[in-house]
Amino acid sequence: MPPCVLVADDEPFVRDVLARAVRRMGLEALEAGSGEEALELCALHAGRVALALLDVRMPGMGGLAALAELRRASPGLPVLLVCGDPGGPGEAEALRLGARGLLGKPLRLAELEGAVRACLTGPPADLD
Repeated sequence: MPPCVLVADDEPFVRDVLARAVRRMGLEALEAGSGEEALELCALHAGRVALALLDVRMPGMGGLAALAELRRASPGLPVLLVCGDPGGPGEAEALRLGARGLLGKPLRLAELEGAVRACLTGPPADLD
């Protein structure tokens, strides 16, 4: 079974594009429309999710809050965040919380693939 990537974005079109890109890499994709749903899917599929790809800004629980919760539930799970302003104030918080990276929108698919592959094959994050 291929590695599974959790894709969370509140915009259905963006979520679909990201999930399709993940599937074209030969990976499985689970789709969530919110941070809360992402956490539920991670719990439901514990041990199968190899990477979470979270949008920073979603109604309700956004990507940063979901990242913080994922750190408690699955400390070693690699997380990539997607944001419209990657150089903004959320970037430092994302890295402090243990995100492996922050990708800017609009995403270039080659950049997404490179970041996903690096997360799945690279060493685990230092979680001191």
